[in-house]
Amino acid sequence: MLCEWLEASYGDTSFPSFLQYLLSRQRDPCKLDIHFRPIYCNCQHCTNAYHAIGHLETFAADAKYILVQTNLSHLIPESLLTTSYNSAGTKHNLSSKSTLEYMQEVSAGIKLQIFEMYKHDFKLFGYSDQEY
Repeated sequence: MLCEWLEASYGDTSFPSFLQYLLSRQRDPCKLDIHFRPIYCNCQHCTNAYHAIGHLETFAADAKYILVQTNLSHLIPESLLTTSYNSAGTKHNLSSKSTLEYMQEVSAGIKLQIFEMYKHDFKLFGYSDQEY
């Protein structure tokens, strides 16, 4: 459905068109589909005292840390906790584009708007918009 809408609205289903779609819905980003809305809209970071925050780039190490800290490491086979992921968060997929490659396709204006829309997530999770 989204692909059809992107095709009809922008003529393609490219990454820049997808970002345009997100920006067209930014009046209230917290009402976006759960897959696309800023994380700060979903988590209770102001009311819960989190002890760990995991990142997709370091998923295996983060999961192992959490399981060890909670004495649950025996529930997951060690082989699953040593799987490595690349910076795009995909498991050993050399054909996947990196985030930087995708962002090179995006105009400076759209980048600024997207970073503004997700600025709280960037701050909360220690990411910088400077590398893009």
